[in-house]
Amino acid sequence: MAVTAKLSGARLEAPGADEVDLIPVRTYWQLVRARFFQNRLAVIGLIMLSIFVAAAIIFPIVGGNAWGETSLQHINGAATLAAPFGYDSIGINIFMRLMKALQTSLIIGCAAVAIIAFVWHLVTGRRVP
Repeated sequence: MAVTAKLSGARLEAPGADEVDLIPVRTYWQLVRARFFQNRLAVIGLIMLSIFVAAAIIFPIVGGNAWGETSLQHINGAATLAAPFGYDSIGINIFMRLMKALQTSLIIGCAAVAIIAFVWHLVTGRRVP
């Protein structure tokens, strides 16, 4: 007994089969990605994390050594366009210092993950899942 299914005008015959599955097969990661993007808070978190990572990379490069420079003229200075969070008691730009701290934290976090993956590989002989 041949079962036929209509697929966009063409006929598909499968002799000896009871039914034909026309649903495309989706891999595990395609299902994970689809479920992730359905969760609004997860997408917002991903966007915020991306902004933080971009800021940690861009601002210390653009600002140069501004995170460590002191200025007696700016002691306890108010917020300006150049220093959105103002200056501290020794005249350091708080925003640039915060961006440098964020960059350092991300470097330490990535290094820790790389070390853990390397040790995992040495101990188990397999790649990290």
